[in-house]
Amino acid sequence: MSEKYDDDGNLVDDEGNVIKTKEDLEKEGEGENEELTPDSLTDEQKQIFEKMVSDQLSSMKSNMDKMAKERDEERRERKRLAEQQRQAEIQAMEEAGKHEEAYKAKIEDLQSELEKYRSENTKLTRDQALDKALSDIEGKKFKNARARDSAFREIVDQLVQDENNNWVHRTGVSINDFVKTFAKSEEYEFYFELPEQRGAGTNPRTQTGGFDKKSLKEMSPQEAIEAAKKGKLGQKTY
Repeated sequence: MSEKYDDDGNLVDDEGNVIKTKEDLEKEGEGENEELTPDSLTDEQKQIFEKMVSDQLSSMKSNMDKMAKERDEERRERKRLAEQQRQAEIQAMEEAGKHEEAYKAKIEDLQSELEKYRSENTKLTRDQALDKALSDIEGKKFKNARARDSAFREIVDQLVQDENNNWVHRTGVSINDFVKTFAKSEEYEFYFELPEQRGAGTNPRTQTGGFDKKSLKEMSPQEAIEAAKKGKLGQKTY
């Protein structure tokens, strides 16, 4: 049923009786158009709003946890089925009298599994060595855990294994030596807390040439080695 208004703008019923005056209608309209802000909410409204947000976040987290669990279960199931199929193939070889082929297949599976564990152990050794080096930086302190994690990721991608399977920087220097250079570099100073102010008349930034125009990441391994020999790593031209 459509609403009716009289000539004065009042809301009326079918018989013309005033239900709401024009002034009351205007006040209601102002209340509806009023923008809600945290300051305009009552304590009860704030509690209701906070509960709605909390419930929504809790529901989102629950859904994400459920999705992650389903994903992990799916991966495990795919792996189990693959292993089951592989075992069936080997068993079929043996039943067909292809014992040599079955033996080779078993050896390949064992070698693949061994390589996987070896790779995981190698990376663990690398990460532990880098983590220790970052913890032993003399005179330097990371701003926070996030800065430390970022520095870790910055360096770890530059590490390689030498001919003796030891982890070193791609320039050939040890992890400890490179981390020291990294900590002194002005390019990465934003990872660390500011040092204490030096005395008057000192100038911590000196102008040098040659390698200063390139960042540490932009240098080739040979350039980085030469820069390290000349003590120019970590300096910029000003």
